[in-house]
Amino acid sequence: FSIKDTLDVGSFSWIFGDGDTLPQISRATHKFDNHPSLGVTSATLKLLDRNNYCRDFITKQVSIRQVIADFQRLDGKDSSICIQDGSFKLTNKSSDKVDYFTWDFGDGVTKNGTKRDPKELSHNYLKPDTFNIQLSVGSNTLSCKDTITKTVFVYGTPDLRVVGDTACLGNNLQLKIMNPTLTSEYGWFPNAGLDSASSTSPIAKLNNSTKYTVTEIDVNGCIDTMSVWAYVVRPIELFNWDTSIVVGDKAILPVKKSIFHNFNWSPSDGLSCVDCGYPSVQPLSDITYRLKVTDILNCLKDDDAFEYKVV
Repeated sequence: FSIKDTLDVGSFSWIFGDGDTLPQISRATHKFDNHPSLGVTSATLKLLDRNNYCRDFITKQVSIRQVIADFQRLDGKDSSICIQDGSFKLTNKSSDKVDYFTWDFGDGVTKNGTKRDPKELSHNYLKPDTFNIQLSVGSNTLSCKDTITKTVFVYGTPDLRVVGDTACLGNNLQLKIMNPTLTSEYGWFPNAGLDSASSTSPIAKLNNSTKYTVTEIDVNGCIDTMSVWAYVVRPIELFNWDTSIVVGDKAILPVKKSIFHNFNWSPSDGLSCVDCGYPSVQPLSDITYRLKVTDILNCLKDDDAFEYKVV
C-alpha cells in the first residue's frame, strides 16, 4: 500500500481490517492470513491534519483469492509409514479454487494433475529414508499460486534372524533370536511348550516337532516375521505287519522314514532300495527283511533293529 499525497497531512496510519495497524509508513506491506467469508476485505488509510483536528479515512477494497495448497495423510497427524506397508496414501486438501497441481515426492518422482483428478493418491517409496513432499497448486483464472512442503518418514523393516533347534525326545530345545533389539517386542506363536512367548531365547519342551512363527515389532511399529522349526527326534513308529503274496508280486514295507533317521535294510534281495522308507519288495521266495535304524543325534540306543517277514 502507498500513500500518494501527504500535503496538509500531519500524521497517518494504516488499518488493515484484521486487527493489524501500521503507523506513518509511506509504502506499507501487509500479509493477510485469513480468508474472509466473501473473499473481500478492506484496508483503510487514516489521515490527521497538522493540528490533529481534522481527520479523514480512505478505504479501499481488497480481494483475497483463496488458492491454498494443503495435503495430509490419514487424520493429518500421521507422517510416517513402514516400507512393507506399501503405498504412502495422501489426500489433497487444497482449496477448491485450484485448477492444477504438481506433486514432488522428494525421491525424484513428480506428478502433475488438475482439479478433475481424485483427491486421493498414493506413492510407493523404494527405500527407507526421510522425504520432503511438496505440493504446488495454482489457479488459471486468478493467476495465484501456493506451495506447501511436509516431511514424511519411511521406516525400514526389522532385520529379524531366528534359529531353531533339534533334540532327542525328552530333551529341551533352545530357540533363539540372533540379533535382538532392546527396543523391539517379540512374540512366539504358538506358545505351546515354551517357557516364555516373548523371550528372545525361549526354551521349548515338546513331544513332537513344532513350527513356530516369530514376530518382531520395532520402536517405529514396523513388523517382521520368520518361521523356524523345533525338531524332536522320536523313535521310529512301527506296528505289526505281516502279509502273504504270490511269488513275483510286489508289496510295500510300511515304515516311514524321517529326515533325522538313517535306514539300512538287509538283505537287499528283491528290495527297491536299502536306505529308504516304504521300500517295495518283490521276493522270489519266503524272506525276512531286517531294518537297522540310527539317527543324526544318536538318540536311538542298542542298534534298534526290526524284522519283516514276507511269505
